[in-house]
This record gives sequence, structure tokens and C-alpha cells, in this order.
Amino acid sequence: MSFTIPGLEQFRAGDHFSPYLPDQFSQLARFLLEAPYRAVGPKEQDRVLTEIVLDSLAPVYLNLIQSDASPLILDMGCGSGIPVLPLAATCPHARCVGVDSSVKRIQYATEIAARLDLINARFLVERIEQYGARRAGVRNEQVPPKSLQPLIRSADFVVARGMAKAPEVLDKAAAFLNPHGRLIIYSTESSATETLSTLSERQQAVWNSILHPYTRSGSDISYALMECTRKVVSSASAK
Repeated sequence: MSFTIPGLEQFRAGDHFSPYLPDQFSQLARFLLEAPYRAVGPKEQDRVLTEIVLDSLAPVYLNLIQSDASPLILDMGCGSGIPVLPLAATCPHARCVGVDSSVKRIQYATEIAARLDLINARFLVERIEQYGARRAGVRNEQVPPKSLQPLIRSADFVVARGMAKAPEVLDKAAAFLNPHGRLIIYSTESSATETLSTLSERQQAVWNSILHPYTRSGSDISYALMECTRKVVSSASAK
């Protein structure tokens, strides 16, 4: 089933979220445009609001993440706080962690979180791709820094929006998800469909992948969330 992520006016008219959120989202769009560097692609606030901020809420609209739950959400390659800041605003009980290698982007994301009073969002400057990755089928055994160690095998959700190609994200996320955790990759439907057909045999043996298509209000482009969970290996098949 395909969903449509609403524009702000439909969002205001709905009753799915707290009524103060639309104002927060408008402020967040403005803060992203006011960054002392190019934080987002669009230059118009209404486009940043629709294409960046509200689009970040696709996992909530598709009921992959419940707004009243309290998961640990790890955003790999969060940049200036997308999608982790909108998710933190919408899921006030969640623990949200954004990780990126850019000091200036993490500093600004931290500033935005403080200005929006998002006390459930925190940020780390680390090159997360160096840890838990596989190269040519060999696991990288490098011990992660102390700041990342609490996240190993702990995240209920790992989200990635524009971080890297999906097969690479799968390998990077594996070390941080708990046994029942889910990886959510933002993509277009066509790109996600192509990705599923090009996963390696090793990845296909480890992961179940489901596509959740959706559109944005005012757009006819089909986007998709790629939801990935580890396959359950029975004791019989493991022998």
C-alpha cells in the first residue's frame, strides 16, 4: 500500500500528532536554510519543509516507528540532523542519536536541537563507517571509540538518508542493530527496487528486505523506505 506524506496544511488539519509540531517543523526548515553552509539542496523554505523535514517522517506515517514508543534510533550520516531531528520531535519518548563525521554539521545539528528544545536528541562526531563493516567478507574487528560502544547491538532502528549506497549501509548498520532491530533506508522506489536485485548472495542470506512506497504531497514521484531485518536462522539450519 502506498501512502502520501502530507504538506503542512494537511498536517495541521490532522490529529495524528501533537498540534505544536507544525510550528517546530517550520522553524526547523528555517534553521536549515540559515546554516552557515549549504545544509540542504532546496533554497526555498516550503520545499525544505516538504522535501526534507516532513519527508523525514515517512517511517512514522508508515507505522514502522510508533510516535508514542521509546526506541533507540540511530541516524547514520545525519549531516545537519536529517532525518533524526524531525523523528526526535515526533517521537518524544525515543532516544535519538545522530552520527556524522562533519564537525560543523554536528555542531549545528546540536544547536538546532537546543533551539527546538529536543532533549531526546544528541549527536556524535565519528566516522561510523569504519566500525562493524565488512570488506570482501571479512569483518572489521577494529574496536569502536568509547562514544560508539554503547550503540553496538543496541539500536532498535538505524535510519539512513542519503548516506551511501544501500548495500554498503546494510554492512555498516549490522553492528549497531539489536537482534530485533530494523534498518530503514530512504530512497526512491525505482532505486530501491534496483538495489534489491543487486544485493550480494551474502546479504540476501542475512537480510529480509521490504519496500514501502509513498509519495510527497504535490509530487508524483514515487519514493520508498527500504525496511531491512535480519533473517531468523533456526538451530536446525545452523548445523
